[in-house]
Amino acid sequence: MLQEIGSAPALACVNFSPSGHQMVAVGFDKEVFLISSQVTNNERLMCDCNDLRCCVYRPDGTALAIAGRDGHVHLFNPNTGKMVADQDLHQRRVRDLAFMPDSDVLVSVDEDGVIMRWDTRTHEVLSQQKITSGRLFSLAIVDNHRIAAAGSDDVIHLVDLADDGRSLFVSGQLRGHVGSVATLAAVDGMVFSGGFDATLRRWDLNQNAIADSKIALGNDGSTPTSEPTPR
Repeated sequence: MLQEIGSAPALACVNFSPSGHQMVAVGFDKEVFLISSQVTNNERLMCDCNDLRCCVYRPDGTALAIAGRDGHVHLFNPNTGKMVADQDLHQRRVRDLAFMPDSDVLVSVDEDGVIMRWDTRTHEVLSQQKITSGRLFSLAIVDNHRIAAAGSDDVIHLVDLADDGRSLFVSGQLRGHVGSVATLAAVDGMVFSGGFDATLRRWDLNQNAIADSKIALGNDGSTPTSEPTPR
């Protein structure tokens, strides 16, 4: 064990830096916990928000984005611990953050069903789109032009970047979960989703006809009466 957080709250998110030499943890508190193999006595990192839900490093490792209940995105320099921006972006709680590949552009989703793209260097809002009447809990970057976002409406929304490079539009929906979709991940054209229905699903977006493959069941072992054919 390299470092112990002695008085940590319930943690909501943990993430590694791109180098793998540092990790960050946030939870139901104002403090941002930085954990490194080189333990230092730097000042504690604090946000004004006392309910932090998500944290992510910029791909170049020079910035750390934190967000939560107050709708602000707090941008830190992870090397110095100094806050470099406090941007009021969302009206309600921010539930997930992710950077576009090799980019300064941060994507965020909130409980108003809004997805937003924000340039962390120029501090410009590039696009803002309400994609559902439900609450958004999670997002995953599929590629340079497509984002998956999901939440309380049980649907995974595929959101594409328009040809103008700024606008967003919903290009498709993935249905199969019976319960809120709590978490998403994407790799090699596939989206993985976990929901309140205690199932883990894999969606292959490379197929001509999108299908899902259920790869984990809840403890009760229940299976829907009609299951899409796995691809």
